Amino acid sequence: MYHSIHHIRYSVKNVQKFSSFLINQLNFKKYATPKASECPLQSKTIVLRHADVIFIIDQWKEGAEPCCDNFFCHRNNNYPVNTACDVCLRTSDVEFILQKGKSATPENSHKETDHIGDKDGIVSYAIIKSPVGNLQHTLIDLTKYEGAFLPGFEVNKFWDPEGHPHFMTTVDHIALSLKLEHTDEVVKWYNHCLGFTRMIINTEEDFDAGFVVKEGIHGLRLKAVLGPQQLEEQRVKNKVPEVPKFVFCEALKQDKRSQIEHFLFMHQGEGIQHIAFSTNNIVDAISNFKASGLQCVLPPDDYYAEQFPRNEIENLDYTVETLKANNILLESNHGEAESGSDWCELNFGVSRLEDQVQHMNKTNWFIMQAFTTPVFEEKTLFFEIIQRFQTISGFGAGNIGALWRAVQKELFNK
Repeated sequence: MYHSIHHIRYSVKNVQKFSSFLINQLNFKKYATPKASECPLQSKTIVLRHADVIFIIDQWKEGAEPCCDNFFCHRNNNYPVNTACDVCLRTSDVEFILQKGKSATPENSHKETDHIGDKDGIVSYAIIKSPVGNLQHTLIDLTKYEGAFLPGFEVNKFWDPEGHPHFMTTVDHIALSLKLEHTDEVVKWYNHCLGFTRMIINTEEDFDAGFVVKEGIHGLRLKAVLGPQQLEEQRVKNKVPEVPKFVFCEALKQDKRSQIEHFLFMHQGEGIQHIAFSTNNIVDAISNFKASGLQCVLPPDDYYAEQFPRNEIENLDYTVETLKANNILLESNHGEAESGSDWCELNFGVSRLEDQVQHMNKTNWFIMQAFTTPVFEEKTLFFEIIQRFQTISGFGAGNIGALWRAVQKELFNK
């Protein structure tokens, strides 16, 4: 069994406004639209794409009932605020996962395995409700479908995958904000239902408590999980497997000045806090996005002075000034290994956490990250751009702390 992220679906109050932001500031392009339908809302749906990142953007609809019987049309889009509501997983065994989900959450929150098709073949699909707020997972099997996207959609005739620059490649990870003391239950659900397993965030993590960021009485706790992998992908030198990763974040205590509690209040419950896009050149990506008007979170004033040995940056052919100008955070490790050629041999999906730590300690790797300001008026969801070298895991301890301090300042210390 394996998974990959096929698309992420949003329910928003203003489809045009959000779509324009993605097109103008993150270089997404119009990829597809629904075929002619009697559904009054489906005409507003748009599908955008940037490399392998695909977003379906639906118009918010008041009321609990779907507006039509088409599976790909407006389900779970009645949440009261702008939100990312569905992470669609392409998987090899829809029915098996559905039954796992039903055994864990037997209430009537799933859609049985069904099929939808057109001249290009048949797609098997099902829906399971995540234990996280309004999030659901659509499960699709595309092994019998040869179309460009999905049945019920028409790909833009002007779509050209090589016709515009790709500054991002795929979804690296998705972070979710959870209520207090809910993380362990959620981790167990993703393990039981979807086969996800624990993945270390960094080598300083406590295996039981997770990774804790704390300053004074404020802070947050994080744990991460990794989806089942196709092991042959990991044996390709310097090939980063496209494996779904989820990071779960909760406050350390009930705290009105916690950014997690702020998210839960503004989002009216748990949900997707940020989505990270992988890139092969973060400086090019961010500089282009900022030139188009993208706003990024400013790291703390002392970050670059404290975190950046200049010789280390120069070895990566960057300067501190370049990274600072683009609000880019960097974390790296110089391990015992003379070469990183075996960096992806460890199967993070089944290995012990102790083995993951040892592997990360001995490997030469770096992670570079930048974060946008919130993209919705509720100041909930934001995006991350991340570049990795010789690691599929990890979210540098210094980077997490710097981001947390920057967001705290943005929210509470203006």
